[in-house]
Amino acid sequence: MIQVDRRHFIASLGGAAAVKLMSFEAKAEALEAYMMAQLAQPKKFPKAAEIEAQIETRNYRRGVGNLFLTTQPNGKVKKLEPMPAKPMFLDFFKLRMQQTSNHVLQSANRAMKTGMTEEIILACLLHDTVHALIKVDHGYWGAQLYGPYVPEKVAFALNACNPGSKVSGIWTRAQSPSRRIQDSFMACLMFHNHGSTMPSFSSSTK
Repeated sequence: MIQVDRRHFIASLGGAAAVKLMSFEAKAEALEAYMMAQLAQPKKFPKAAEIEAQIETRNYRRGVGNLFLTTQPNGKVKKLEPMPAKPMFLDFFKLRMQQTSNHVLQSANRAMKTGMTEEIILACLLHDTVHALIKVDHGYWGAQLYGPYVPEKVAFALNACNPGSKVSGIWTRAQSPSRRIQDSFMACLMFHNHGSTMPSFSSSTK
């Protein structure tokens, strides 16, 4: 977005007195011409080294996930540890997803102890890791990120991780919910440890 220096703009038109004599149409045309002139000016873009030097001087990075800010009062973000040349998921988990790793491990562990399927256990392990990159609608984006690499049931459960997910609503309306809805509902319970009592399903559904 173009930043307009109001004082400079008015001065370029001859001062406040000159601006008062102009019609609204003339003012609009003058502003358009001023902004076009700004766009035509060559811009100096920072070098990679200059951007890197700024990292530890701010409390944020340019992004919207956990990796891009610090919640510590007066804290500064740190430089990210370098990734291996050919990183595996475990490398991302250890070096980029630290803020949610304990939570998702607890969730997956509870799913294992409760006798959940491998798909639900995997969904529990992955469900909040996308917070490292983005927080808004993280369930949806998690499903997009992992969808090509995991079973459809896992991606469906991840998508249900969004706040206000429709899965629980579907469950309450369905007298005989599909197996996918059942599993996603169970995964939602595991994700954030909502209670200790697991619902039972009276019918065998696909």
